[in-house]
Amino acid sequence: MFSKTIFGITLLILLVGMMACSSDTPQATKPMSDLKDQPPGPQTEQVIAKIGDKKLTSEQLEWISRRRGGPPPSPRATHRMAEYWIDIELLSEEARKNKLQHSEKAKFMADFGVKEAYANAMVEHIRENAKVTEQDIQDYYEKNKHTSSQIAEPPRLSFSHIRTKTLESAQAALERIKQGEDINELAKELSVYHDSKRGGKVTNLIERAVKTGYGRAFLNALQAASIGQLIGPIKTSNDFYEVAQLEGKQEGRVKPLEEVKEQLRTTLLYRTQNSSIEERLDALKKKENAEIFIEQMFRQPPPPSPAEQLRKPNRPE
Repeated sequence: MFSKTIFGITLLILLVGMMACSSDTPQATKPMSDLKDQPPGPQTEQVIAKIGDKKLTSEQLEWISRRRGGPPPSPRATHRMAEYWIDIELLSEEARKNKLQHSEKAKFMADFGVKEAYANAMVEHIRENAKVTEQDIQDYYEKNKHTSSQIAEPPRLSFSHIRTKTLESAQAALERIKQGEDINELAKELSVYHDSKRGGKVTNLIERAVKTGYGRAFLNALQAASIGQLIGPIKTSNDFYEVAQLEGKQEGRVKPLEEVKEQLRTTLLYRTQNSSIEERLDALKKKENAEIFIEQMFRQPPPPSPAEQLRKPNRPE
């Protein structure tokens, strides 16, 4: 039953897709070949598949791949897409022979499919024409250099620590470290924190994460400590106690513009493309007075009155 359902859905997709290219396509939307600005494809394209005189070229295969949002075709994916094209061609021809293209549903879906292809072509056109200037990058860098994670590297701390449930346990651990025992070995024995198995060792943790995981008092003590210095016991925000030894500090820095320029260009281009599409759509919707009436579709009927409920017959048990 499951395989039949999948086949039915696939068949519908295949038929709808190719009806869009049939001679009975609604005249409101012209076929792609009628676009004046569409340059002819290269004459030396590799043929991937064919049915009689009909051919699927490598360029057309790339169009299908990009339309479906997939990665560059692998040999296996190429074979599947070639089979998909063959299935569409053959089944759509059978649909025309059976005059299935004349139903209102088929006409609507075929027209919608063609318009969807045009819409995607327009989106691609807008994306290709979006521009980001050097000044745009410079302005964004100056405005966000202290807040953007792409530009600003936050300060980091490295330390080893022992977390205990009581103040007395933390004080005892601190005394044993002062007497020469290794903090990492003691962490394996005494710490109740999840990193005890690796000796309570924390490397290059950003200060914001230290504050979140260990508390403000713990962070302040580490920031004030020198390398190798012991701190604690310090009570955490969730009522544990920490003893720690600072092992490293990495100061935050702002990356120079040249180091992040291409990364920022990619980010800004993506934002510019999306905002250009949204602005174009918003303007078109306003111009054409587009409206949605979804509330009517999902409007719930009013609940029955007490009198109406009394008139309802009881359901048999």
